[in-house]
Order: sequence, then structure tokens, then C-alpha cells
Amino acid sequence: MDGLTSSINTLMSILLSLAGSVLTAFIAVRLSINRFRSTRWWERKTEMYAHTIGQLARLQFILRTYADAAERDDELSEDYEKQLGEIHRETAATIAQAAASGPFLISEESVAALDRVSAAMARPPKGIDRLGYVDYLDGQLIAIRECIKSLRDSAKVDLRLK
Repeated sequence: MDGLTSSINTLMSILLSLAGSVLTAFIAVRLSINRFRSTRWWERKTEMYAHTIGQLARLQFILRTYADAAERDDELSEDYEKQLGEIHRETAATIAQAAASGPFLISEESVAALDRVSAAMARPPKGIDRLGYVDYLDGQLIAIRECIKSLRDSAKVDLRLK
């Protein structure tokens, strides 16, 4: 009987060790998967913030170029204006796409700031004079500057940066 009890105890010990090992492995895998998902999500959010801020900076440069030319009453070359127009359309589309993604990837405050930029970028009124056009561009530049600040502040909180 002692031999049978000893064998059962050994078998139970092996089964308990095996069950503990399987449970530990399962928990380790689950934790690794969760950490991987969390890291990928953080990377996607980081990319979204960085790309959107970069596009706003490009747009800021373009609008500043237009405003400087308008203030000096200069004409931009046709080729240069065409290039700026293409970049302007691309960046405006990127900003609209970022706003449309909504709080899925960026904060609600960021979406609201992007919406304000989009609203400021409405076409200027017809027949606007040169000074009115400069004011129109300055309004866009202000909206962009405030949006960049808002995105930076939101990114710090959202991405848990210092």
C-alpha cells in the first residue's frame, strides 16, 4: 500500500507541477500579447500625432509664404504657386483625415483644434482686397499655431510623455 500511495503522491506532484507550468505559460503569453497590443497602439497614436503636427507645419509654411507675398504685394511664380497649391491640398486632406479619425487615435481636444483649422481654411470671400486676404491668411496661421500647441499638449498627456 505504501508503494501505491507513494506512486499516487508522485503522480499528483507531477500533475500539479505540470498544471502550474501550463498556467504560468498561459499567463505569460497573455501578458505578452497585451503588452504587444498596447505598444503597437501607442506607436500608432505617436505616428498620428507626429504626422499631423508635421502636416500642420507644412501648411503653416505655405500660408506664411502666401501672406508674405501678399503683404509685399508680390506675385509668386506660376510654377511655385502651383507647387504650393498641390502641397496645400495634400496637407488639408491629411488634416481632414486626422480630424475624421476622431478620438479613435487622438484626443477629442485635438479633433476640435483640427476642426477649427478646417473651418478657418474655408475659401476667402469673393472680391476680397489684398489686406483682407492677409487678414484671412493670418486667421488661418493663428488657428494652425493654436492647433499645433493643442496637439503637443494632448500628445504629452495621451502618450504619457513628460
